[in-house]
Amino acid sequence: MRHGQDIPLGHPETHSPENPKIEIYSGLNEHFASQLIEKSRQETMLRYVPDDASRRFKDDDSINQWLTNRDVFLLTDGQSLDLGGIIWYGPKGFPQELPNHLIRQLGIPSHTFAIRLYDGYRGQGLAKDFMRETFGAYMWHMYQQGQLRNYTGLWLRVSEDNPAAIQAYTDFGFVEAARDDENHIIFMILSRKTSEEILSGV
Repeated sequence: MRHGQDIPLGHPETHSPENPKIEIYSGLNEHFASQLIEKSRQETMLRYVPDDASRRFKDDDSINQWLTNRDVFLLTDGQSLDLGGIIWYGPKGFPQELPNHLIRQLGIPSHTFAIRLYDGYRGQGLAKDFMRETFGAYMWHMYQQGQLRNYTGLWLRVSEDNPAAIQAYTDFGFVEAARDDENHIIFMILSRKTSEEILSGV
């Protein structure tokens, strides 16, 4: 299993004001990977993101393959090191079969984003801070690597029957860009312009 940094990001902001025990870690090690496999089988995860349990986080080998070209961040209980959530970013173009006028107007996003919050951590207002902190860290990492000039935005996919997630993404700055009606999936994008506005407040 590939080890991550296994240390908090080190900023006071990584501790939620409402939940001082919460910490955000970068990277993924064996301790958290085993929890990731287990928590991907929770009922809510199987309902909304069944590919996690069947493909991405099926076992150690699947996780190792999945980690390639991704920046991973973990939301944890800082005392027990219980895994509460995961966010990942990585370079991946928007599906070409889904272009529309809004995408052409805002720019075709070049990177993907996803978030999971597990049982016991949803409904506590953790998503916004988790997204904000990790987004800033990911943008800084790309800047350090000289890759920021090629960044044109983020995109994600979300089940249309998951209104809480859709609202969280909308509040962060994502807008609906396309739909896959057959599979009941909404595609949302965060433009470069909106990304810069978010970073100015990080």
